[in-house]
Amino acid sequence: MNFSISKSPIWRPGAALMRGLRFPAKMTLISGAFLLPVGWLLFAYGSAKIAELEFVASERKGVRYSQALAPVVDAASVWRYRARNAAGGQAGSELTEAGLAKASNPRFRGRPAIG
Repeated sequence: MNFSISKSPIWRPGAALMRGLRFPAKMTLISGAFLLPVGWLLFAYGSAKIAELEFVASERKGVRYSQALAPVVDAASVWRYRARNAAGGQAGSELTEAGLAKASNPRFRGRPAIG
């Protein structure tokens, strides 16, 4: 059986096109056909990376917000602890003046300072 790809009906238009082109045009066409999916992959990769960077920026914004609220949350937990002890009639640990100053300091990032 003598089978030629150029005789197959599905390949006829492409074979006719390639027969009509000179070598440099054929290489340009083939290179473009390979570069098209590579370009699409680069675009998709770049878009994904940009989306990741936008997410990281929003995470950083959240961290800044969280750092600004950390002293408030710490002070609230200290006050809750003191109110619980007072409601229970226990003298418990009291918050010292130095501890209160430390808890209200915006640079404080540790545990609440409890007596």
